[in-house]
Amino acid sequence: MKGYFLPRNKNATGYSDQVTSAKVRSDAFFILQAAVIISVTAFIFSLKEDWWQLSFEINALVFIGIFVIILTFFGLKYLMYKIIGMFFLRDEINDWIAHYFGIVKMLGALLFIPVILYIYLGELRGIIYISTIIIFFISRVVIIAKLLNIFVKNKIGLFYFFVYLCGTEIAPYILYFKGVFLLTSIVGNIIL
Repeated sequence: MKGYFLPRNKNATGYSDQVTSAKVRSDAFFILQAAVIISVTAFIFSLKEDWWQLSFEINALVFIGIFVIILTFFGLKYLMYKIIGMFFLRDEINDWIAHYFGIVKMLGALLFIPVILYIYLGELRGIIYISTIIIFFISRVVIIAKLLNIFVKNKIGLFYFFVYLCGTEIAPYILYFKGVFLLTSIVGNIIL
């Protein structure tokens, strides 16, 4: 399981595992799966109980919009990390990219059961909603802890850690949530 979701450690010679086309396809599949599950979660939580009032076309449009926003978010995060890795801590940032997308894949796997239960078991929606939020925040804590480890290992100051954290981890989520709510309000205004 560690090989599929979390990056493997470098072997004793210092070289990482060979990248094969099967590994690239499986990584892409798990990232797309995570994006779909996160899209379903964001779709359900942004429309709450109003989704049934909308037509199928509008629901599909909102879902596809959220999915595109999430894929764009993942792509921009990847590019941002690569650009940062060009200038600072190249090896650590490359390991961090693998670790970050391992966390994304794990988040998709962990959210699968709660999302299915949320859709089909209406009486447990409150508990499942809280558990989904807890899973999301635990994944963010793991990301922050790993980033802090990178900064401490390289003896970079705590102030720079907070600046980096705000610029690359917190601000994109604020923009993401604003984008999702803007999308749902635009579609809601079109309908009304």
